[in-house]
Amino acid sequence: MVAESELRGVADRLRQAAFDGSWEEALAALAAACGGHAAELIGVGPSATRLFNRAHNIDPAGHALFLAMNGDDPARNVRIRAGLSAPILRSLTEADFGDVEAVLRTELYAELLRPYGIPYTLQTTLMRSPAGVVGTTVNYSERHGLATAQQRKIFDALAPLVQEAVRLQLTLEGRGARVLHGTLENLGAAAFICNAVGRVVTLTPEAERLVAAGEHLFLKDRVLRPAHPHDQAGFAEALLRGAVRDLPARPSAELPLRSPADGGLIVCQIAGLPTSDFAFGLDASVMVVVRTPRDPTRIAPILQSVYGLTTAEVGVALGLARGLDVEDVARERGSSVWTVRTQLRSAASKLGVSRQAELVAKLSQL
Repeated sequence: MVAESELRGVADRLRQAAFDGSWEEALAALAAACGGHAAELIGVGPSATRLFNRAHNIDPAGHALFLAMNGDDPARNVRIRAGLSAPILRSLTEADFGDVEAVLRTELYAELLRPYGIPYTLQTTLMRSPAGVVGTTVNYSERHGLATAQQRKIFDALAPLVQEAVRLQLTLEGRGARVLHGTLENLGAAAFICNAVGRVVTLTPEAERLVAAGEHLFLKDRVLRPAHPHDQAGFAEALLRGAVRDLPARPSAELPLRSPADGGLIVCQIAGLPTSDFAFGLDASVMVVVRTPRDPTRIAPILQSVYGLTTAEVGVALGLARGLDVEDVARERGSSVWTVRTQLRSAASKLGVSRQAELVAKLSQL
């Protein structure tokens, strides 16, 4: 039987982890209290994408193999499948997944979970929202076998404390988003703070007016989307890139978006928000700041004198900046599409870009 003092110690470690990211130590205490040898805190996002994984005493090579085997696919992983639909804070073991021996013979168990010493689990879903699902597990080896009724009772007592700690960390992370929101609002910027799939955490009044108009961007179920269908794939890709925490940090992306109604342009600057190493990333991870491009006719002298564009190349570049496509520019200038494409390639080369969207974004910076 676990002493009450030990349970209080686990609770203290969990709360501390919310403040300083010491989740491995907290998970070690959780595993020890429940008689297991390993533990995890797992975040699963929309479409079962893995958001984060904090683990104690699990071989990192196992994580690599897990991804290589598409272990985060609910169709292949009964643990994730159960966690995505289970009631909050209901504990589950392999005995709840059906025929235990049949489960242990599945490919994922046979090739990964058993060889890496985690064939048995106690797991529970801590929270569920449109941003994702968070769950925790205590893992047991072949020697330990299925969790006992007493171990499950202890796990059930500690799971709400894990839930409380996760919520506390998310609250602390959210304060940064609110402070940033206030700063952008004071500057009068049209800005959105969202996660990697565009779900908006907060937005400024200028941004509210922008999506209310619906000419370039709109919100559907709190998810930010471009109004023009041709821009949607590029926008989604830019959000995902912005949320990646690679080092060195990536520069912010400049993405022009056009109105389906009149072809008018806005430019979105998309940048990842700074975060600590232990942030869960369920909420704010990307900032989108919107601005209207400057009058392109005023930059014609700069394009000629600084970048060396010819008069024809300037005309093509400014046509694209106005939202015209190559065929429209050719028609307006009385030129062939082949000629306009040639002039476009030359202009892009002189401006140091390789794609049409990059050229338009470059012009918006001048």
